[in-house]
Amino acid sequence: MLYLKIFWYSFLVFIVLYGMGRIFKIKRVNNAVEEYAMPFFMALFSLAIMAIATNDPITILGMELPLELQWLGSLLTAGFGTWQFYLRPLKEKLYAMDRELGEVRTDVKRIDKLECRMDRIENRMNLCDDKLQSFEFKMNSVEKEVHLVLKAVQKNT
Repeated sequence: MLYLKIFWYSFLVFIVLYGMGRIFKIKRVNNAVEEYAMPFFMALFSLAIMAIATNDPITILGMELPLELQWLGSLLTAGFGTWQFYLRPLKEKLYAMDRELGEVRTDVKRIDKLECRMDRIENRMNLCDDKLQSFEFKMNSVEKEVHLVLKAVQKNT
């Protein structure tokens, strides 16, 4: 009877603190509940397992509930607390990380496209450089021919 009593009293204290923190918007209580809820529910779960292992029933106002219902209620309560304060926030963090990863993927794709465009621009610049060098070579040969023609004209005059 001891383990389930401790379980239910601890759970009631937690519910009161949780409710007060939510209703009166007490930041310090809310932060403490969020921080310590998972270890607290792990301890509650351990108490429920110990109550099941020791065959520890509890009586409420002289009424004795069936042992299976007491265990089921305590396990469901511990399971709900675990889901509420551990698994749900973990799922939300996972979704947030997935969104961030999607953003990173799109950024990487954009960088790949920019890299491809830079390669194209580099190839075009090399092509222009080659054309400029061939044009410069042609200009040099034309300049030599003009220089020879001018020398020939100066000799004739």
